[in-house]
Amino acid sequence: MIKSIAEDTIERTLLGLPLEEAISILKENNLRYEIQEYASLRGIENAEDKRVLRVKINEGCAHIVFSKFLTEI
Repeated sequence: MIKSIAEDTIERTLLGLPLEEAISILKENNLRYEIQEYASLRGIENAEDKRVLRVKINEGCAHIVFSKFLTEI
């Protein structure tokens, strides 16, 4: 199946965004979504900034992988 230009653009737009902002964009575009967290085995203390690492849109559903980052020192 060939991906539409809109889906490709949305995928690129969401990368690196805060998770809540990415979800908002998906809702505005009437796309369903599934979310999966990627966590480091070491863990990062006080990491609370959730950022989108990977996005794949398939059959109208965005599969999002996010991770927590420490962005405030």
